[in-house]
Amino acid sequence: MKNKHIFVLLLIFILGLFLRFYLLGEMPVGFHRDEAFFGYNAYSLSMNARDMTGHLFPLHLQSFLNSPALYSYFTVPFIYLFDLSAFSTRLPSAFFGTLSIIAIYYLTLKVFHKDKFKNYLALISALMLAISPWHINLSRVATENIIVIFFIILGVLFFILGSQRKSVFFQMLSFVLFFLTLFIYQAPRAFLPLFIPLCFYLYREYYSKKQTILMILLYGVTIILPVLLIIFSPTLSDRIQMLSITHHPQTQLVLDEYLREDGVSGTGTFVARIFHNKVGSYIYTFLNNYFEHFTFSFLFSDNSLPMRYKIPGEGLIYISSFILFIAGIFKLFKAREKQLVLLLSWILLVPVGSALTFDDIPNVQRTVLLIPAFFIISSQGVIFFYEKLKNKIRKVFLISLAFLVLFEVAYFSHQYFVHSKIHMPNYRNEGYKELVSKITTLPRSSKVLVTDKESDPYIFFMFYTKLNPILLQERVKASNYEYKEKFDNVIFVSKECPLRQETLKDKIDISSTYFVNLGTCNDIENAQLIHEVKRSDDSTIFQILEYTDRE
Repeated sequence: MKNKHIFVLLLIFILGLFLRFYLLGEMPVGFHRDEAFFGYNAYSLSMNARDMTGHLFPLHLQSFLNSPALYSYFTVPFIYLFDLSAFSTRLPSAFFGTLSIIAIYYLTLKVFHKDKFKNYLALISALMLAISPWHINLSRVATENIIVIFFIILGVLFFILGSQRKSVFFQMLSFVLFFLTLFIYQAPRAFLPLFIPLCFYLYREYYSKKQTILMILLYGVTIILPVLLIIFSPTLSDRIQMLSITHHPQTQLVLDEYLREDGVSGTGTFVARIFHNKVGSYIYTFLNNYFEHFTFSFLFSDNSLPMRYKIPGEGLIYISSFILFIAGIFKLFKAREKQLVLLLSWILLVPVGSALTFDDIPNVQRTVLLIPAFFIISSQGVIFFYEKLKNKIRKVFLISLAFLVLFEVAYFSHQYFVHSKIHMPNYRNEGYKELVSKITTLPRSSKVLVTDKESDPYIFFMFYTKLNPILLQERVKASNYEYKEKFDNVIFVSKECPLRQETLKDKIDISSTYFVNLGTCNDIENAQLIHEVKRSDDSTIFQILEYTDRE
């Protein structure tokens, strides 16, 4: 029987592998600048263990708003194997995303180790993760959260193992895994300090006094101390402060408006401040952001953010999964299983970090960490219907469920591999590979003025030309980040349309200059079109132009 389960798990693994690796270098179309930063920094680390700005063995990438650096480290071996490309940069996500299918299988076994259906629950959880549109979508781009999911699943698995077996080794291993996530992605820094104490409480019966002290020390040293150091670091906290709701100008603007209205209406200052103050405004914003992550619009439609992850007409989870999730909650609640507290708390705590920000709410990246717990609960829903329904009805239900899931997977695959290529591709920085290729064929003696309004073009020039990172590091050290403004004969300018009549008034040698305008720049007089870069939907991204009036 065990061999049979392993064989089925292998089939599920192969299915998940296919859905994550098929056309990985080509889909999604385009190559976002975040991916380019991870890839090029990995390329730099592979050369001399320094990131692109010259920092030795960095834990954070200064060039990428001090984001955690471990994704780039994980990319290094794939660049060694496959060279620098979109495919090799996305490989860590696809690789760890696929491994998570096996990891969730063993976590489910351990969470429900006394359940007579534990093997079936584990297979159902693995299958749900393998075909999850949310997980597949993010596994196919260079994004850190998919690796975090794998490490957190393993961390919880070893935490439970360590508790039940009273094993110090497994307990320490779990905290090492949790610790590593803090340097892969931002979200665990808000989630783990809240989630781990809950795990302590639920498994407290297994701890002696000495083990309790050990766990508290591990928690303090590997979780709380690093998080505090990051929060109070002037540089590492930049991104936190930048995105925090306490720094969102709209919160203050709304508060000021209410206070002005109170003033006009003659309300006293004391009363006005009771009802309208910063604390109240922040709490309101937090709660509004938090519950946005549990709306129909977020979970079942294509309205999740950021827009670059949009799959037209497809939600983050299937309707079938949600039905099973509700049934699973009912089953676990009725049986008063403490596993429900663990899994439901996992789900409810994940959006806390995202709710503390104002950028891209509700956010598909920061909250994807909840799906392991979601699918483990959903697996209990299948058993619930299996146990409650009579034989004939049970067969009809299971067959109907299988057909529904097949349709949902087929629909997702169609929407992803067919429609998302041409549906709103302007959010994915498409076209830079072609643009760099065309510009490198222009005479090296000429200047090329390139608009930087589409994104951060310099990272794409470094990525696609495979600029030697050691040369870049020397340039950064000597020129104080001049690399952002210039690349060889290419100059990046802040104008959407570098070739405009007003540009000609600048001191530019027009006869030896090419211009790269955005595709939205029209009615350019005396301009010869050298090349047009288009998106998959046939809209124009860039125009490479030359001024033809030599008078």
